[in-house]
Amino acid sequence: MAKCNLCGKWLLFPSKFGLCDDCENFVILDLKNRIRIINDSERIIKTSNNPTTRLSRCKLLKEQIEHLLEYQRKGIDINKIIRFASGSSQSMNEYYNFIDGQYKEILEEKEDIDVFKKTKRKEIVNRNYPQIVRHIPERTKRLIWITDKNPDEFEVWPNMPFYKSDEYIEYAGIKISITIGQTNEPSLIFTGWPISRPENPENVEPLGYYPSYSNLNPQQRWRYLDWLYDISKPIDIGYVFLYYYGLERHLVMGNFEEAFEEILYLLKYHNHPSFKNYSTTALIISCYNKGKYELIPRIPYDYNNINSAILLFKAVKNIRLTPEEVIALSNAVGFKNKRYIKKYPDRFKKILSEKMLEDENMYGEHLLKRIDWTNSPKKAVITYANISFPSEARMPKINDIISNLDFRITIVDFLTETHEKIKKDFTQEKENKKKQI
Repeated sequence: MAKCNLCGKWLLFPSKFGLCDDCENFVILDLKNRIRIINDSERIIKTSNNPTTRLSRCKLLKEQIEHLLEYQRKGIDINKIIRFASGSSQSMNEYYNFIDGQYKEILEEKEDIDVFKKTKRKEIVNRNYPQIVRHIPERTKRLIWITDKNPDEFEVWPNMPFYKSDEYIEYAGIKISITIGQTNEPSLIFTGWPISRPENPENVEPLGYYPSYSNLNPQQRWRYLDWLYDISKPIDIGYVFLYYYGLERHLVMGNFEEAFEEILYLLKYHNHPSFKNYSTTALIISCYNKGKYELIPRIPYDYNNINSAILLFKAVKNIRLTPEEVIALSNAVGFKNKRYIKKYPDRFKKILSEKMLEDENMYGEHLLKRIDWTNSPKKAVITYANISFPSEARMPKINDIISNLDFRITIVDFLTETHEKIKKDFTQEKENKKKQI
């Protein structure tokens, strides 16, 4: 018998990656996110003319490669799972050494430039930080992470929950072992980093995936801090995510109530699909973990994006599925014949609602109440966007009701019976018309 390369569980039938099913799902999700950061960083390093931006992206890139090397050391062949945008055929160690060489070259370039800009940089920092931060509303000030001490001098930030390898944390009532080193809080504002007011804020280079304040150039930092004065203003969604990362940290272990209200406020003014999906899932799981069930009905989730987190909450709170949610689950449960859903959506929803009510009356309970969802397979769900969280906390394993066989069969039955009823009704209507002629 073989062992899972990640968790050590004994396996009768290991996957081609040498992992158990749970670890394979977790690793694939984690790798997809890390490769997206790597590909985005490679692009910025190649295209940016700002040595500070390129240097910070090299540093971020090295951190991600270190995570991948850790998987390799555990015997996981990540080359079978991932592909880089650059199409590199180098080994991971060669790739790391190449990026490390780039990092040193850019560092030398930056140090040469800094010699000439040192005085000007100090003036920028001293002149602008107090003025901009002073105008940020008190509500927002209480929620941002800001310091005048250089975070690079600390391996673990004293007042924030960062972790070292092999430590443990308590999360949602379970003990989690941290086996891979973490990065610093991306939203942390260090007042020693330079900021500069741009001549035209609209011309400032947009942020890439997974931004961090330390990686921004001086003009991007100014734009971010200026936006914090009124977070309802339209702006590149990267800045919204940057602020949101810090709010996620409050949801897990900080000022939960104010962070909850602030995220709802952001959702009101920034209707971006990725942001909405991340934030609503994080709010639901955080409320569930903290027992704040009464707050969940206020979360504006989109039934078209119903996921395992939303289903879990509805099952725990004994809340019925809506016809819209059942239709939204059609892809997930393998229902393919959507002709009537697309052509006659209102009629389909009306008949589906009747079918669901008939089912409830027959069994005496609605679907989510009568199935044993606690026996549903557990699946890692991307809950938090903040990449400084431990992977186990960022992607907790929850009961995946969508994978529950009884649930899937019943949803397919609802949709199939509704489809056949509409088909039968149309046939009858045609026959009635012929008789009238």
